[in-house]
Amino acid sequence: MIRGQFDRAVTLYDEALATPDVSTFVQASIYSDRGVAKWRMKQTREAIDDFNASIQLSPESATVYNNRGNALMDLGHPEEAVKDFDRAIQLQPAYGAAYNNRGNAYAALGQYEEAFQSFRKAAELLPQSPVPFNGRGRTHEELARYHAAVRDLTRAISLDQKYAAAYRNRAEANFAIDNFSEAAEDATQALDLEPNVPQPKLVLLRAEAYAAENRFKEAIADFDTALELNPDLVEAYVERGVLFANNKRYDDAIGDYTRASRWIRTTPSLRHARRGEAQVRLPRRGADGREPGAGAQPGRSAGFAHTRRRLRGARARR
Repeated sequence: MIRGQFDRAVTLYDEALATPDVSTFVQASIYSDRGVAKWRMKQTREAIDDFNASIQLSPESATVYNNRGNALMDLGHPEEAVKDFDRAIQLQPAYGAAYNNRGNAYAALGQYEEAFQSFRKAAELLPQSPVPFNGRGRTHEELARYHAAVRDLTRAISLDQKYAAAYRNRAEANFAIDNFSEAAEDATQALDLEPNVPQPKLVLLRAEAYAAENRFKEAIADFDTALELNPDLVEAYVERGVLFANNKRYDDAIGDYTRASRWIRTTPSLRHARRGEAQVRLPRRGADGREPGAGAQPGRSAGFAHTRRRLRGARARR
């Protein structure tokens, strides 16, 4: 394979296939390598055609089944991908990458316990690779095993301190167990590692972590940035409104609640969030004329975090 020159590599593979008297084994290898080159060039269907040709000529190659499984994942066919990863593992039982990739396929199907088992085996076979630990951490998170998720994601980061995905996932897990400061730090690390990648959801998560600790200026700045990146983030309007209300900026809070309510009223998957709307309504003055919460000390806002989790769950079901 010619690194970074996949189009030139495809031309060379074409020429090799046209050479007379090429053995079946060599043909299968060329089809496999050309398939990888095409996959790298995002020519996914053509890559699968080459993997198919390779398998027809040499049906016992675990690598080709693994590669075809990855291509099928890119086309949105995780059920078929699982079958290819199964076959790769059957042919080569210690194939750590195939276990890891099967974990990704199971996760795409929402079969998180099966995904966990695949990632567990991948981590056993590839103990120096951060990738399966990141995958296992993600499945722990999906199964609400947040402390276990933090442990695995920390292991992934210890193996690769520039692994942005692991920082992103650990930020989510830390937020879920109210480690708001750690969540904000992880989000910052992930954003710094990928400065040219727009990540409104990650900026939003950091805003939520700041807001949960009532770090008003930092939170507002991140809410604003998240909405600049994606003006349709209904969670950002609701949660910025909560922060405004908690800091007695009631006019600003009303504006955000009004914007959010348009989505909540018109989006079926978000309507259930209205069951908790008492948490996002502006509080009334008491009979003594005092503002609600007068005398309360600033600090972490458990109610804020709860609002965030409820709305995040609603959006995940869209």
